[in-house]
Amino acid sequence: MKYFAWILGLISYVPFQSGAQVRSDTSRRVVIPLERAVDDRPAPYFSGQTNIFFSPVPEAAVDSVIMGKGWIRPELADVIDHAALQKVRVLRYATEGDTTRRYVLDTAGTLDFTKGILLNFERIGELMVAKVPLRIRAAGGQEVTVPLQVMYAGKYSYARIAEMRIGTAEIGNRKYAVRVQPRSRNHPFYTITGGTRFLIDFDADGVFSTGTSRLVNGRPVASEEAQPDAPFAVSGMWYDVESIDSLGSKLVLRPTTKTTAVAAGFKPPQFVALDLAGRTVTLSTHQRKPIRLEFWSTECPYSEAIRDSLNALYSNRNGQFAWIAMSRETDGATVGEFMRSKPRLAQVVLADTATWNRFNPSTVTPLFILLDPQGTIAYVTSGAGALPAIVAKLDELREVRSR
Repeated sequence: MKYFAWILGLISYVPFQSGAQVRSDTSRRVVIPLERAVDDRPAPYFSGQTNIFFSPVPEAAVDSVIMGKGWIRPELADVIDHAALQKVRVLRYATEGDTTRRYVLDTAGTLDFTKGILLNFERIGELMVAKVPLRIRAAGGQEVTVPLQVMYAGKYSYARIAEMRIGTAEIGNRKYAVRVQPRSRNHPFYTITGGTRFLIDFDADGVFSTGTSRLVNGRPVASEEAQPDAPFAVSGMWYDVESIDSLGSKLVLRPTTKTTAVAAGFKPPQFVALDLAGRTVTLSTHQRKPIRLEFWSTECPYSEAIRDSLNALYSNRNGQFAWIAMSRETDGATVGEFMRSKPRLAQVVLADTATWNRFNPSTVTPLFILLDPQGTIAYVTSGAGALPAIVAKLDELREVRSR
């Protein structure tokens, strides 16, 4: 068994409503007190669970690593490995005549595992999980204690910080649950610079939607993760994440007057690219009909996995929407040669660095952005499993257009 996570990059925040007016009240910040909560049920995706990698103790380090008598086949792995934090390592070893592998955590950074914490594991689902309170020190002297989980399943090992912060945002006479959590084990302190995930229950249904291609009762559901570097719409107003203190006790949202973003309800950034014939393509080329923007790569297996389905959908809809597909590659000959055997029925354009970075800075492939006939972003999704959500959103746009 192997868990892996797709970096989803830019995502949509609220279900799109045609003609909805979004305003920004720049006079009012939203201050959200946060409380600590423990999430001790590991899940393969969106829980901060990441791989740790064991390797034999190097010969050059054997004298520095202090082990108990009779420990054999020792292997080391970094659990906390961040330049701003004191390093935490785990040693895995066996003993003569016993096939059980044991794990010891060095929290002092001394490599003296005889004084470390012996981990005790219990089974949770398919995983063997050990839980231990871990005190982490930052380079500046700040300390925090977090519940750490070390896990393994077969030959794969993982670690995660098993806590979050929860609170309630009151916006526009409505209350929205908020969840903030470390993005990985190397981010125990809360920040708006990428190490923290911000989830807001935008539809107030009591469930945080973390996927980008889900259908609920046949309707596409947008992810409810708010990116700290992009605005989002809630209760008919625009906000972004202003700040969070390092211990996660208070989150502040601020109104914003931004009108462009890669998010539902916003106008898209500028899009300019050249097609394979060297012609300039912009979004205004396809006015008055929905547009499906795709960001793909000739080297991405997920882009290839969904290609036939995208072609079939475009053919069956008989021109009801435009399809612009920007390749990650910039060489027209390379893309043209690829498409001779693996055609895309889209208007294929080559990567323009500025355009790609505005729309897809995390280089997610395939990434899909649906625009309504008025040029407003209606939905953002990603991955080879995105087709059902794309179809459902196109159906919604067609229904709105026909009214």
